[in-house]
Amino acid sequence: MQGLLKQLPQHKPWMVAIGAIAVVVVVAVCSFGSFMLVKDDNEVVGAAPTPETTVVKRDITTRQTDPNPMTVADVFPNAEIIADPSYPPYKIMGAAQASDDCRVAGDGDVRKLLQTIGCSQVVRATFSVPDGKYFVTGGIFNLPDATVASQFATDVRGLIADKKGRFTGYISDPAQNVVLGRAPLTHAFEVRGHFLVYIVVVKVDGSEFEPDDPGVKLIQYDVMQKYLRDKVLVDWSIEKTPPSASATVSPSP
Repeated sequence: MQGLLKQLPQHKPWMVAIGAIAVVVVVAVCSFGSFMLVKDDNEVVGAAPTPETTVVKRDITTRQTDPNPMTVADVFPNAEIIADPSYPPYKIMGAAQASDDCRVAGDGDVRKLLQTIGCSQVVRATFSVPDGKYFVTGGIFNLPDATVASQFATDVRGLIADKKGRFTGYISDPAQNVVLGRAPLTHAFEVRGHFLVYIVVVKVDGSEFEPDDPGVKLIQYDVMQKYLRDKVLVDWSIEKTPPSASATVSPSP
């Protein structure tokens, strides 16, 4: 320090001393900051990894990889379908049905086709619609594989267009929705894996549908796409009990 003071004669000694102290303080602060950065970095590197939940998917492209039949509880576990919490729900009418005779859900040549393509089951239920103007049957056909399901959808479209057959509504409560068996109806259906999801809609008053009926489009989105396709089948494709890691057995001493 004395050498530094001699080399700077133009400055007063007390001013130089204060400057030197300031330099020492800055160096100390920088050294402490570097220590904290290294300490924090070591803590991040050494921290235990956050556990992640592994979602195990089931292959639903074929019944060989997805052999278990669906149950009513798998498809319609509740008496309501809540499409939007801000609006009233779709309410189930009567009991849902699971049948290994798929012909119950079709008539004409569609009924015959359901017998020959290897359909193993249909699970369906009928609901009242929040606005009170329609009844809708929603269901799922269990088919051998995705190829058969896609061809079945194409064939059914042709049969419906030629008026040779159709899917039928499910009269689950004869006291209320028998109109499903005698009124003009409209369909929608879609393939996902080896399943075909579908809806059949009728007007409560039994009248004809107008082209591009907005009520039908909303039911198609709510019941067939958002519920049956995007909820039921997505849930079905996830393994509920994924395989756990094998337990390690310690050798006997």
